[in-house]
Amino acid sequence: MRRCLVVVAAITSMWIAPVQAQISIELDVEAPPILYSDTPPDNRVSRLIDQIRNDEIRLTYNRPHGYLRSLLGALEIPESSQTL
Repeated sequence: MRRCLVVVAAITSMWIAPVQAQISIELDVEAPPILYSDTPPDNRVSRLIDQIRNDEIRLTYNRPHGYLRSLLGALEIPESSQTL
């Protein structure tokens, strides 16, 4: 019984004790190979922005969610994945 209590106490102290570990990583995103500022974005959102700017697509506004439903459709995100 005493051994069981020691194990429970040890597990409890690990769970309650605050996490002390920290990881620090320094990464220069402006250096190769990332070149963050020089790299044009290429993702669903950036392509949608280009389509809107080029008048290839138009988002529609509907109450009560505004442009949200139209935006989700344009980004091919199912409405069922959202809490509307």
